Amino acid sequence: MDFIDSKVFSKFLEPIKYLFSSNSYRRNCPKLDDESWAKVCILRTLDATDSGRSFLTQLAINGEDYLSCSHFFESLKSLRRLNFCLELNASLVREHRDHNQDSDPFACLPELDGYNIYAGDGHSHEAPVHEEKIGKKAYATQHFYALNLRNYLLTHLELAKYGGTRKKEHDMHALKRMTITQLKQGSKKGVNNLYVWDRAGIDFLQWQKWKNQGGIYFGLVPNFGRQLPI
Repeated sequence: MDFIDSKVFSKFLEPIKYLFSSNSYRRNCPKLDDESWAKVCILRTLDATDSGRSFLTQLAINGEDYLSCSHFFESLKSLRRLNFCLELNASLVREHRDHNQDSDPFACLPELDGYNIYAGDGHSHEAPVHEEKIGKKAYATQHFYALNLRNYLLTHLELAKYGGTRKKEHDMHALKRMTITQLKQGSKKGVNNLYVWDRAGIDFLQWQKWKNQGGIYFGLVPNFGRQLPI
């Protein structure tokens, strides 16, 4: 936990430091300003402690004792803070969209010029203690992400919706809730977007609609763990 003020962590945060001041959701919060809040949340994702309370305890031991459990966890419920994070991520992706061109693995394939190429998939992490239960069990929280395979920038696409009788959300069910604008991820006019997904993304009629309406294409990743039929 000592690296919260280290040069390594400061260097890690460098790409987003100048984006805080231009964020349209930024507000003056004397008790826990947005920049400090984002810094702590990023550190939480990197930290190995099992619970949020344990994480805050370790922060306090290391001198970061300005965060109370109640205030920090209440701040995580804030819709404004969520929008702050979403805009921060979008700004980071936009500012660095053209970086890492020298390491673009598809630069040698001219037939893919004019395409953004994303690897998409769902991700689940262990359900928190206070998660709403379905029946008598709390199920893992799902998120859907897209990784730009040209520059390795990661974007959050959607949070899964579940409850009632639904214990988890199928990838395609979540994708269908997204708009063409979401899937284009701010790409310029005339640029196509290719999503590489596993078999959970198969719905050829839907992808055909997105292709015709927004230049959004689908590529299937085969399951190399099994022998494919020929």
